[in-house]
Amino acid sequence: MEAYFVEPSRTMHAIKPDSTRLIIGDSVYFHFRTVGFTTNPAPCNGDPMMPSWTGLKTVIHPDGENVFFNRAGDSLHIFSKAMVGNSWKLYAYSNGNYLQASITSVAITNVLSIPDSIKVVSLQAYDNMATPIANSFNGKQIVLSKAHGIIQFYNIFNFPQDTTSYRIIAGHRLTYGEVYDFQIGDVFEHNISYNNGPPTTIVRKVIGKALWTDSVRYTFVDTTYTRTLTGCCTINSFSNVNTYSVLYAHLSLPINGPYLPEQSSISANSAFDYSMKSGNGNCDPLSISNCDYDYLVYQSSCWGEAFEPVYDCLTYTAGLGEIRTTNYTTIGGNSSDETIVYVKKGALVCGAWVSTPAGILENPSLNELNLSLYPNPVSSSLTITWSVSMGARTCEFEIFNSISGKSVQSVKWEDSSGTGIIDISSLSAGIYFVRLKTGNFSLNSKFVKE
Repeated sequence: MEAYFVEPSRTMHAIKPDSTRLIIGDSVYFHFRTVGFTTNPAPCNGDPMMPSWTGLKTVIHPDGENVFFNRAGDSLHIFSKAMVGNSWKLYAYSNGNYLQASITSVAITNVLSIPDSIKVVSLQAYDNMATPIANSFNGKQIVLSKAHGIIQFYNIFNFPQDTTSYRIIAGHRLTYGEVYDFQIGDVFEHNISYNNGPPTTIVRKVIGKALWTDSVRYTFVDTTYTRTLTGCCTINSFSNVNTYSVLYAHLSLPINGPYLPEQSSISANSAFDYSMKSGNGNCDPLSISNCDYDYLVYQSSCWGEAFEPVYDCLTYTAGLGEIRTTNYTTIGGNSSDETIVYVKKGALVCGAWVSTPAGILENPSLNELNLSLYPNPVSSSLTITWSVSMGARTCEFEIFNSISGKSVQSVKWEDSSGTGIIDISSLSAGIYFVRLKTGNFSLNSKFVKE
């Protein structure tokens, strides 16, 4: 049986034993492992076999006593069969102080939308003389359920330093079908940076969809805006338009396969870690991150127990696809990050367009501008076909050198759609961009001069 929990930050956690054992009448449950960090100095501080938030194991005695173990191996005790008014030592500090647990109420309430009997356990700290003392856990509660066991607790592995409360939720494993649930007309803007350099923006629009039983094929059009520095302070933006199709199969399968939130998966030279966040409205739905840590590099110096902090992370979100891709390595200090900053799905609009210089993308709408160039490559005469559907009449066309960023030629036509020819025979061989601009809207396309 697996159960999902969430903390106030919406980070999700899970409980599911990896294995069980019966030892002299006691049931021992061993919990799954996670990727964590030790107190060792970097780069030997990563451990792909760290116990999860529930600790390494749980021992359940026949009388209903549940024993958990924190990072130091100290025990926490829960008596599931205790009644209202019963009290016991939940946790003992090394100085003789202790946390007392008391059953303060029993009630029938809905747990995961099903009526259930629950017990509320209240906490209070005492010194070694049984005198109440101040403690960060005073007044906090643990909640037990007859059908679901623990439904509210704290990070057992980091107890008592961590006072974050975890509560049970109706979680599930995010599927490919939920992640890649797009409709024709959906628009996404991705912002990409590499080594903290000038970013690149990709505006992606869904223009086609074909759905089968357990797979879907989308056709996308990407407009890429690359920002480069020219001279002292000038930033120029150019675009490349690319149309392509992607097939997503096995829509019913979970993104993270058989693994639960925070559960690690170890291969020959890396460790994977899956983290999930619960949804918080249409613009912030359920998401999961899959991080791949490389620990082979330092396997010798770290005795095979740690990994070098190099990682690749992909974050998948329901209805938005891959919303973030991150790569980082301490070798050479290389890093890259791609993040969705704007989403338009039907009437739903989330985020804000990236502000780009030179009017390239001030308020774009991919339905309003169309631009095509041919032949491409071209040697002398470039044919331009365009259409503008927002009512504008004047269309300006400007040609830029892709390396210098300088404008090398321009022309203006007083038509919202049409076909024109520009003589480019005087241009040097190389890559150029044509910018169609009308009012505050613009669209760029690339061509090669032979």
